[in-house]
Amino acid sequence: PGDPLKPISNIASGGELSRLLLAFYSIFIAHIETPLLLFDEIDTGVGGLTANAMGAHLSQLAQSKQLICITHLAQIARYANQHIVVSKSTQDSFTKTHVNVLDAQEKM
Repeated sequence: PGDPLKPISNIASGGELSRLLLAFYSIFIAHIETPLLLFDEIDTGVGGLTANAMGAHLSQLAQSKQLICITHLAQIARYANQHIVVSKSTQDSFTKTHVNVLDAQEKM
């Protein structure tokens, strides 16, 4: 109360914005021409049954669009068709980024 209306981008976190986009994409998926959807930090502040439901929902969206989801939760990652681990290491004052596509054995 007493605060003026503000743009949602000024008051929502990255995770909240991602979840809002997920809701919009879910409703309007048939009208979205973009072939790729990217969700980053959609799992911030979420866990347990909510994360599992979100993962199932993301999996459903992935039936009609290419979907990339950066997540830290197993409940969401378990629905993915492919898992990629991105890591960093420092050697001799240089930081290197490593990208590894996991095979079925490495997912266990």
